[in-house]
Amino acid sequence: MGWGLLGRNVLGDKTMTVLSKLQANRYLYYWLPALLWMGLIFVMSSRSNLPSLPNKTVDFTIKKAGHLTEYGVLGFLLWRAIAKDRSSPAPVSFGGAFIISVLYAASDEFHQTFVPGRKGSVSDVGWDALGVLLALGLIWWFSDRRWARVSDRAPSASVRDLRRSKGTK
Repeated sequence: MGWGLLGRNVLGDKTMTVLSKLQANRYLYYWLPALLWMGLIFVMSSRSNLPSLPNKTVDFTIKKAGHLTEYGVLGFLLWRAIAKDRSSPAPVSFGGAFIISVLYAASDEFHQTFVPGRKGSVSDVGWDALGVLLALGLIWWFSDRRWARVSDRAPSASVRDLRRSKGTK
């Protein structure tokens, strides 16, 4: 007896799974993924020797796509944490996610100046910021479209009140 597949508790209600414990603590549930991702970025940028491809154009493209991707994910995770942690309004959650991500990108590039075989680059901070902007733009685009579809389907309050007064549903 004990824990079954995928961490499911087969003992009953006396113990909680890790996920339900995280959900019970909203701070950890929303902020832990962002902090873990920041730790992964730090560990990866601590590596002295990065592999490179013989074709300089392909190597450049892959490395800059990596910057866009890793900081796009960070921007999303920080947006999620800020927006959901305290139900922040959109400007606060988007702006906060952008500012924290770019500051972390700058600190990461500064950190790389101390890693043998690596050098910090201001242009890489720009690539990181672009990745964050793309991710936040996608979030804005899809959330804006989703809310537009919901509001198109939902009847207005005046229509609902009119239906109630006539006794129809």
